[in-house]
Amino acid sequence: LSSTQISSIIAVLASFGVDETTIANVQKILSGNSPAPQSSNSTFSRDLKLGMTGADVKALQQYLNTHGYILTSTGLGSPGHETTLFGSLTKSALIRFQKAHNITPSVGYFGVKTRGEVAVFRELKFDSDQK
Repeated sequence: LSSTQISSIIAVLASFGVDETTIANVQKILSGNSPAPQSSNSTFSRDLKLGMTGADVKALQQYLNTHGYILTSTGLGSPGHETTLFGSLTKSALIRFQKAHNITPSVGYFGVKTRGEVAVFRELKFDSDQK
């Protein structure tokens, strides 16, 4: 891609409110470079609950959708169409994840216990990707 094309793509991402880290990684990929790996702790640094918004909510939805806890099969929240809103679909998928991992209480609150469980799996995946 030309630098003008890359700039246009980056401008579109920015217009949709994509976070700076993602934009930087996309720019690196489009320029033929590898993105910097993210540590699991950088993505999930706060508790999340129904009604909250943010890039970390979208990352949680992406995690759930790619680990067998699909929010929905079509529309907003479905794989590839994750959002920044922690809504009822996110809560339901998170409850399924918590029950499967024996996290109590399984109420759809993304707190310390659940963040820790997700971080362990993200670290394991990152380690296996590096081998």
